[in-house]
Amino acid sequence: MREEWQLVAIYTVIIAALVAEVIVGSSWMTLGQTALIGVLVIAKLQAALVFTFFMFGKYGTRSVALIMLISVSTLLPLFLAFAFSIEFPPHAVAGGR
Repeated sequence: MREEWQLVAIYTVIIAALVAEVIVGSSWMTLGQTALIGVLVIAKLQAALVFTFFMFGKYGTRSVALIMLISVSTLLPLFLAFAFSIEFPPHAVAGGR
């Protein structure tokens, strides 16, 4: 498997873990404390994969650098949306507060 496809596979797993983390974290009422444990386990997996992902980019070719640029350009808006949702929750904005 070429290095580029390995990076694409790792990035896909990172995004899938992000979706799983949101689903598990949002089902706090049904899962209880298990949701917290699930989110922490998924976050640990994501941290290891992100480290692996960016270490590939440190020593990669130009195509690897392009994949890194694309990944950062897609993750940055997600992070900003997350930060905005914490500062201004949807119910507070809709309620006029």
